[in-house]
Amino acid sequence: MRKLQIISDSDEVVAKNIQEVLKRYNGEYKTSLKQEELIDWDLVNFQKEGTDILKYFNEPGFFRHLEIMEEAQYYIKKIIEDGHDFIIATASPKEGIIDKIEFFEEYFPFIPFENIIPIKRKDTLVGDIMVDDAPHNLETSKCKYPVIFDCQWNRNTEKYPFLKDLKRVHSWKEFYEFVCEVANEDTDERAS
Repeated sequence: MRKLQIISDSDEVVAKNIQEVLKRYNGEYKTSLKQEELIDWDLVNFQKEGTDILKYFNEPGFFRHLEIMEEAQYYIKKIIEDGHDFIIATASPKEGIIDKIEFFEEYFPFIPFENIIPIKRKDTLVGDIMVDDAPHNLETSKCKYPVIFDCQWNRNTEKYPFLKDLKRVHSWKEFYEFVCEVANEDTDERAS
């Protein structure tokens, strides 16, 4: 099995930040916005006039104790144990960078500190596989295998036609299976 360099987004791939945003937003503005209604990546499109749905991302502590995606810890650890280079590449306001680093240190201590990269320009990253929920990050990806982590805001293939050609995963188990497939496929190709 070939060892791969895997680049993973954090928000809505490893950590559930949208449910925390909605909890705070609905509580503050007495609204009832639901995650299923967010059918576009830009949250501003869903806020009521005179409100600010993005401000929570700038609050100190916001990213520190988010709920973790189902089976993310198990499969990320397994990917690393398989010998792959696993990197977290996450866009974050400056207020959230330390929170995210501390989040990963606590909940994912098996990811080396130097493999946690705060970055908005994901188009500059090169690796074997990149998994993200944001279509724009994958559209410009220089990785050999861009993978979309399924969310309701990335299913519109009319708005994002390139998504039709990308591998789509719905869980960390499914992503892990794809990683194994790619690692073994590359080994099979070199053997023939």
